Amino acid sequence: MKSIQLLFLSVMLIIGTFIKTPLSASNYESGKRAYEQKDYKRAVYYFKKSFEEYSNVEMQLMWAKSEKELGRPEYVMSAYERIVSLEPKNLEASLNLVELYKEVGQRQEVKKVISNYDDRDLLPYERSIVSKFLTVEYLKSDKFSAVISSAIAYDREIGVVELDEHTSDLLGPIESVSKDFGGSLISKTTASASYLRDLTARGDWFYIVDIDTLVRLNLRKSLYNIKSIKLAGAIGYKIQNSMIKVPIGYKFTNYLGKNLLQSYIISPTLSLVVDSKYIIDLSIKSLTKKYASGMNMYDSSAYSFASSLKYLRGKDYLLFGVEYLTNSAKGKSATGLAPRYVDSKYLGFSFDSAFYMQDGYMLNASYVLRLNYFDEKNHSIDNNGVVLLGDKKRKDNFYNLGLGASKDISDRTKITADYYYSRNITPYYGANYDKIVFTIGLKYNF
Repeated sequence: MKSIQLLFLSVMLIIGTFIKTPLSASNYESGKRAYEQKDYKRAVYYFKKSFEEYSNVEMQLMWAKSEKELGRPEYVMSAYERIVSLEPKNLEASLNLVELYKEVGQRQEVKKVISNYDDRDLLPYERSIVSKFLTVEYLKSDKFSAVISSAIAYDREIGVVELDEHTSDLLGPIESVSKDFGGSLISKTTASASYLRDLTARGDWFYIVDIDTLVRLNLRKSLYNIKSIKLAGAIGYKIQNSMIKVPIGYKFTNYLGKNLLQSYIISPTLSLVVDSKYIIDLSIKSLTKKYASGMNMYDSSAYSFASSLKYLRGKDYLLFGVEYLTNSAKGKSATGLAPRYVDSKYLGFSFDSAFYMQDGYMLNASYVLRLNYFDEKNHSIDNNGVVLLGDKKRKDNFYNLGLGASKDISDRTKITADYYYSRNITPYYGANYDKIVFTIGLKYNF
């Protein structure tokens, strides 16, 4: 009888051990459920017991928001401080912590948070904007950011000649022809810099100066080398978590062995930070293009409206964008080589993302869809090189998929690798193609 009792007690101890472990491990999930049910007091109770999850940033964010709902600012501050200690570049926590420090007059702590936040994976202009969102009235912005990158790429393109019905009627049945244009090695060097400075002591009015340069050398055919420089200046105004800026820019492009194009851009933009993790941009743009002598028939004016939503989770982000643009020729009566394809309407959708991993690794993914509707009818070409006019207006569908990875090799330097696949589907014989580009390079941040 005693042996049966000992066996029973042993079995109960083992069962109790197994029951206790999942109960202990479920504190985080219990707290999460309580948070979703808006039972913030119970959520905090379970979060405090989730010792094994204290490095979980998502839990710390829910903990901070629960404390805020309970009206305990000192505990809210502690929760955000724990997040910043885990992820010094967590924008959501940084924005909230700066506001809390401002309320209690801890100016040195504000300065520390701002100075520690400099995400070098953002472009210099983006760094200026994020820095401006973090600024406070007693710390005037005076920030310079720059990046230079150099890469070697392999560019392979296949063109697809698809003659339209009008051409086929004239020349008889002709099958589509695919032509592999082969691959080219390309070197690409870019440099960007941005300077942000406040104009007033309160930090509301500010200006930003930006410069972007590109040198793209085709190691197979120098005729296709591209050199460009873009200069832009913007005046802006910030109030709380909203910002309006009016950039005016000029871009010069050298291509096909000539000073091909000059572009003039003005693009008023409104940016909003919502709930400390969503950045919304709304912008309108006026773009004027002026081509080199002999190509004036391509001069145009374009107007567009664009909007984007960026979701931040720590340093990871998802970005969704949409743009509508109308483009029209400046010289409607100008004569020149047909087809011109200047007058058009454009609708674009974009997606971009970044995911940070351990040991300095980062993954990127992007996708672009552009629908371009032209006012001119489609042109084709016969065997004698004669341009023929079709009976339907041209429409292009452009798709681009991008995949990338990078690895930090020092505090300022990283190695990058990218893959891009593009497809343009169009009835126009000269622009139907597939393109694949592989790139590997180095990026250095200042």
